[in-house]
Amino acid sequence: MAICGVLGLGLFVLTAGITLELLPDPPRPEQDLALGALLVLDLAVGTMALVVLAAVGRRTRVWAAVLIAITTSVSALAVPALVVVLVRAAASRAYRLLALVGAMVVVAAVVSDWIWSTALRLPPQPWWQVAGLAVILLCVPVLIGVARGRRDAEVTALAEAAAAAQREHAALVRQREAEEREHEARLARTREAERTRIAREMHDSLAHHLSLVAVHAGVLEYRADLGPEATREAAATVGSAARSANAELREILGVLRSGQDAAAPQSDLGRLGELITDGVTLLPAEEFMVGDVPAGTSRHAYRIVQEALTNARKHAPGQPVMVRLSGAPSAGVSIEIRNQVAAGESPGVAGLGSGLGLAGMAERARLAGGWCRAGTEGQEFVVTAWLPW
Repeated sequence: MAICGVLGLGLFVLTAGITLELLPDPPRPEQDLALGALLVLDLAVGTMALVVLAAVGRRTRVWAAVLIAITTSVSALAVPALVVVLVRAAASRAYRLLALVGAMVVVAAVVSDWIWSTALRLPPQPWWQVAGLAVILLCVPVLIGVARGRRDAEVTALAEAAAAAQREHAALVRQREAEEREHEARLARTREAERTRIAREMHDSLAHHLSLVAVHAGVLEYRADLGPEATREAAATVGSAARSANAELREILGVLRSGQDAAAPQSDLGRLGELITDGVTLLPAEEFMVGDVPAGTSRHAYRIVQEALTNARKHAPGQPVMVRLSGAPSAGVSIEIRNQVAAGESPGVAGLGSGLGLAGMAERARLAGGWCRAGTEGQEFVVTAWLPW
């Protein structure tokens, strides 16, 4: 508003100076009186135009635009306010308002020339010259407004695109978090199921050891006629069964019980031959005897080999599989299963699937006090595990 006032005063002074140059020297008394009245009217009407512009602020009002356009017929002070109205109308693409105000400005320019010429008794300018000059001067604020409107539209479009990208990114983040939560839940269910299966497998073995303890303890209690050798054998059997039961109990306390009946048959390395089918090669070390492995470790090793072979058949059907077992007391049992990646499948993801089978093997090995890892080596998918002995 300050800029409009300063520019308007500049135009007012310029108009007054040009008018004085057109008057004869010295001017006639009626010309002096008319010029003074016109200048006072210019100041009053221009001030009113500035007040109207300040009242509407940044909003575009038809009545305000029309009123300011009318004031330019008698006021040079109102011209900067009119320029602001034209720029805003062009920027907001209010083309009907722009056409209305433009037509009124052209008419106001012709009327203004007629008023000043008549009041000062000067020869008027040709109306078509005045109208043409007004149209040319109108083009400047209109072009500025169009450029500003395009810039504002581009900024708005960029802001909307950025907001849409942020919303899309937030949606993707939420989807990824949901998928991660679902994956974690599936892994947790897999680990829970593996613990439950281990507990069921160990149930019969623990019951067997406790039955041996009970039977041989009963023998020692009721058979007073046993000789020293028989007594030592019975006591040794009780001690061995008790130690085995203690080991089984420590292992079973590390897993969760689901309350289901534990009637599943035992599977250990003694039944490893059932897993060796066409395309599977078993390479045990010469000093390695599967029958010497403790029952719990033997069961865990069997299940790891079984799951690895299942994955190999699922993700690389028809490809050769190599199973290597080695181990010794205090050194632990080492397991290695290798299979070629199926043709056309990416080595980086071959055999991984949903990852639940691998998670189950890793959970089983962890609960047994060992570890299990899986990954690709060149064109082979390799599962390695170690269990304590």
